[in-house]
Amino acid sequence: MVEKTLILSDADVNQCITMKEVFDSVEETFTAYGNDELIMPAKITLDIRKTGIDSWLNAMPGYINTTKAMGIKWAGGFAGNEEKGLNYIQSTVILNDHLTGQALSIVNGLSISNMRTGCAAA
Repeated sequence: MVEKTLILSDADVNQCITMKEVFDSVEETFTAYGNDELIMPAKITLDIRKTGIDSWLNAMPGYINTTKAMGIKWAGGFAGNEEKGLNYIQSTVILNDHLTGQALSIVNGLSISNMRTGCAAA
């Protein structure tokens, strides 16, 4: 069965999730990490600054066994975005079915990343 891929903008994300839900998810993820229930390889950086473009992206895959959540966050910094009315940091999250690999959703990760950063510190 081929599933449709849900695509969510940053505005969609802000309508669908609360800071409390992100906090609970971060706490659950840290617990899974402590219990060795998380697979999280080291991030890989795509640094294109040597080409003269002042930008970079990190690929951050992960799998949480307790929730069967599998995906990757693709996030980085893009100099010059401020002049374009965009945030310096940009982020995309792709969630996959853990058994088939099908892309379940492609999500603008800006708000999710910002909320996660704050919750991790809390």
